[in-house]
Amino acid sequence: MTPTSHRFPRLALVCGGMLPAVVVLAADPALALPELLTVDATVHTTAVNSDADDPAIWIHPFDPSLDRVIGTDKGSGNGGLFVWNMSGQQLQYVPINHPNNVDARHWATIGNQQMDVVVANSRGDGNLRVFRMDPETGLLEDVTTLAGIPTPEVDSYGLCLYRRTSDGRVFVILSSAGSGAQDLHMWRLDDDGTGRVKGTHVAAFGAAYLGSQCEGMVVDDELEYLYVSEEGHGVHKFHVNPAYGNAHITEFALDDGISGDREGLAIYACPGGTGYVLLSSQGNSTVKVYRREGEPENPHLHTLLTTVVTYGSSETDGLDVTYLPAGSTFRQGLLAKHDSPSRSFTLYPWEDISQGWLSICSFSVGVTPELHDGVVLRQNDPNPFRHSTLLRYRLPRAGPANLSLYDLAGARVATLADGPQAAGEHSVVFVPGRLSSGVYFFVLRTASARRTIRALLVK
Repeated sequence: MTPTSHRFPRLALVCGGMLPAVVVLAADPALALPELLTVDATVHTTAVNSDADDPAIWIHPFDPSLDRVIGTDKGSGNGGLFVWNMSGQQLQYVPINHPNNVDARHWATIGNQQMDVVVANSRGDGNLRVFRMDPETGLLEDVTTLAGIPTPEVDSYGLCLYRRTSDGRVFVILSSAGSGAQDLHMWRLDDDGTGRVKGTHVAAFGAAYLGSQCEGMVVDDELEYLYVSEEGHGVHKFHVNPAYGNAHITEFALDDGISGDREGLAIYACPGGTGYVLLSSQGNSTVKVYRREGEPENPHLHTLLTTVVTYGSSETDGLDVTYLPAGSTFRQGLLAKHDSPSRSFTLYPWEDISQGWLSICSFSVGVTPELHDGVVLRQNDPNPFRHSTLLRYRLPRAGPANLSLYDLAGARVATLADGPQAAGEHSVVFVPGRLSSGVYFFVLRTASARRTIRALLVK
């Protein structure tokens, strides 16, 4: 059958998730999805020194001008991390000996600190480099423990991060270089006692299922799955939480018209568990699209939905994607994709990729985006909690605010704060009293925003 290509919108509004500012614009399920979608690049970053590879997207909590793309240059003598704004202008260069991959997470819990972390592997030195993204400047600050984080367990190749939603702890997962079967290895990021970050090796798994080299990896934090692209075979899906034994679940993308290596992986993660798994097909410069939630009868059956032809980038290694607004250009999220010939990265608006055929996790018109309005409700600490827990939140301006606790049935069971409040940082300690064990939701409401976090009470 001859593939067809379409470029026109066909949207229906579907409300989704617990975040009232978020809507999902979804294609009509009765319409056949085209086999091919084509998209042109909107922004090209400046070139790196030697050999670009993998990008990560970081969204500033409230200032769109500070949104960033971070990318690796895997050169040995002049490699490192580059930071660009959403116009592709270089803002920072951090020398690193042969960094292969990079990943980022918001609100990582490191000891008693919370920070946005960016982690890269230095293949040349056999260690990990951990950075804090400074929210004032949108630039990287090295916070790696002065002793370094060596990774002798693995010939470091692919890298991704996992932020455990129950407590905000962050883990690094590494794959090995080489064509034979190799374990994946996991490190937990901890405070070294001086405010810097060390790594603790906690798990090794997967070798029984991985027959060839793997580089592309991504974790679905919300659903707690790890996807690993075995370059010459397919994509593997594991339970990422060690509590489930890092068990292998399934594999897919075994054929699907993939040419050359299966490379970068990314998750377009809409609230509520929907969205897409994106895979770079390196040999034909396309992106393969699979349902994040699987099929209705099987959440682990990931069949090919469509193929996206990405003009402006080819021979792609790494990619990243977000549904969050970024800069002044990408109001419905973007795809960042490596372009080998130009030694740079290309940025594509998600709506240009979707064209009405793929869902758009977007913010409804007239509602201030969640991460750009400045209202922040941080994860309670500790979580899970027993006797008490600390809530911290930030208000960008003075005004009325309400912080309350709700049970699973939606009933309010406690009010922690209510009434006029000053701008800035706030904290309150919650004591559960006679509340029974279970899952609860802390909800912060202001005149323009609502934030929700999940908490677990264990008695």
